[in-house]
Amino acid sequence: KATSLAGRGKRVTLRDEKGGVLADFVLGKAVDGKTGYRYIRVPGQKRTYAVKTEADPSANFEDWIETDLLKLSAEEIRKIAINNYSINEQLGQLENVERTVLTRQKDRWTASTGRAPQKPAIDALTGALDTLRIVNVQPKPPALTKDLRAQEGLMLSMESLMSLRQKGFFVTQTGQLLSNEGELIVETDKGLVYTLRFGEVAPGAPGSTTGTEDKTTERRYLFITVSYHDDRAAAYNDGDPSKVRVTGNRLARELTHRFADWYYVISGADFTKLRPRAKDL
Repeated sequence: KATSLAGRGKRVTLRDEKGGVLADFVLGKAVDGKTGYRYIRVPGQKRTYAVKTEADPSANFEDWIETDLLKLSAEEIRKIAINNYSINEQLGQLENVERTVLTRQKDRWTASTGRAPQKPAIDALTGALDTLRIVNVQPKPPALTKDLRAQEGLMLSMESLMSLRQKGFFVTQTGQLLSNEGELIVETDKGLVYTLRFGEVAPGAPGSTTGTEDKTTERRYLFITVSYHDDRAAAYNDGDPSKVRVTGNRLARELTHRFADWYYVISGADFTKLRPRAKDL
């Protein structure tokens, strides 16, 4: 982490995966007359050193996060299933259920509603997936992260269940994972199937410090999973999944490893774009 106090330098702490401190120092201003040198000291000590470094670590969230979250482009998307619903937590049932399936063949999109979807609406949805940006993250419980990476079924502890519930995600008696505000299932020509589940409103100020984020919108927790399917790869590659099998499997493993760690938080604007109603398509 990097923390900053005006006039006092920038404290930088490096930790290992278990939280142990690897390095801890305060990075000061540039040394006058010595290009490429900055003052540095150990926290709690008065002695200051001049070291040759161009390091200037940022404390801004957006400077550290992977900007290409889903690793997909709008052109790769072949099918989108929009499962809009809400969970009545008191009654334990789904409400306002609406399912719309959008399918692309070449450059033509069709909808399960029976009418052709509007191009601006499709462009807005696929564009939001292409450029999806997160504004904050919160770690998942270690046991849940381990299960998600193993991909051998979830053995949910009480800690994991409570964590999921607090973020707006619920496990049914049959083991199905539901989300407070529905889900989006996206298939690509690489045989990847993404499931984006929308949870509770995320509290706190936006993670971005640029001032461009609309602080009046309701940010949402997002739970993402992804997997590779040979039959989907075949369907979108003229019956020959071998064209994308290696790439698809590799990307699925990479993304599964990444997504397992975090509950993501997205802006209210992106949440709205990713959850259109059938009448708006």
